[in-house]
Amino acid sequence: MFFSVASAAIPPPPSPSPPPPVKIGAEARGKMNPQTTPAKCASSQPVLLVTGAARSGTSALAHLLHLQGAYAGELGSKQQSSDPRHPNIGSYELNALTRLLSAMLSSRKQSWLACQELVVPNASDRRDAALLQAARSLAYRLFAAQRGACAPVLLKHPMLAPLLGWWAAALQPPSFAPPILLEAVRDPLTNARSQLK
Repeated sequence: MFFSVASAAIPPPPSPSPPPPVKIGAEARGKMNPQTTPAKCASSQPVLLVTGAARSGTSALAHLLHLQGAYAGELGSKQQSSDPRHPNIGSYELNALTRLLSAMLSSRKQSWLACQELVVPNASDRRDAALLQAARSLAYRLFAAQRGACAPVLLKHPMLAPLLGWWAAALQPPSFAPPILLEAVRDPLTNARSQLK
């Protein structure tokens, strides 16, 4: 069966206006405001928790969030682990976060490579309470490091996945805005091929 369509002269679409320039880093976070305290910032801006399987695109996702103004610490500094697989954008994984996540797992006699279950804190346990306080302190230090700017804080690590209960317990209102979880998902076969490179 054939269909005929009467064609009329369709004017070309107007030229699109150029997109606004992408704001990067401190520029994206807006003007510095000496009245913005870290406490006000922490209670109004979320902590963005980026996780996913290794090689699933977590670093790319973190990079996009950083380009949109999320604060991820001092990039390229000794605060962040270097990763030769990400020479241009970095891994966005803070060394302090890696140590803290490892301590949370080891408190349950788990490890990153052998974690079989979600690890949930026990707030009445002194060691767990200290780890929860360390999580709050790490997030707060990133809000304070913005020196008057106020942007969401970015914490990225594959190890966050089994430890989300810790961060939900640590980042409670009114001291913190509710955290936002962003998980990178990639086709398992493509992910496996990427692991072999």
